Amino acid sequence: MGWIGDIAEQGNPDPPPPQLLIIGKGNVNKMKIRTIKKTHEVVIVRGDDEGIFEVNPMTPREINKLLKKYTVHEKRKGLLSPETDFLGFIVAKTKKTISGWNLENEKGEPLECTDKNKEIAYMQNPDLINDVLEKADRIASGTEEIEQDEEKN
Repeated sequence: MGWIGDIAEQGNPDPPPPQLLIIGKGNVNKMKIRTIKKTHEVVIVRGDDEGIFEVNPMTPREINKLLKKYTVHEKRKGLLSPETDFLGFIVAKTKKTISGWNLENEKGEPLECTDKNKEIAYMQNPDLINDVLEKADRIASGTEEIEQDEEKN
């Protein structure tokens, strides 16, 4: 009889604790994790145009703190109800995440990467900036392969 049957016969409904299984003790590399915040390069291609963005992915703690800043609790029918200014949150996240770019305005002039221009870029091109923020979030979570990353001092 298997362990489930044995446990059932003993009257113990809890399964045994998981065992650590190490396979191939020979040439196994240790997993490396990020411990230093870095600036990364994100490339967005639209047709023949390419935008290169320098991003500083936010940590979960930074995102939580920013979200709290843009959330207020309003009293409705005697209950506190959270109301979040998502536009304010996304614009603030854009300003904190993007640290540089190679963008031009409609006249072909270089567009300086300032907080004001970041807000304009989001308001006029939300799909583009959302793609940049999404890639930055994937880098932060470890689900985005990072081919080119540069540490900025």
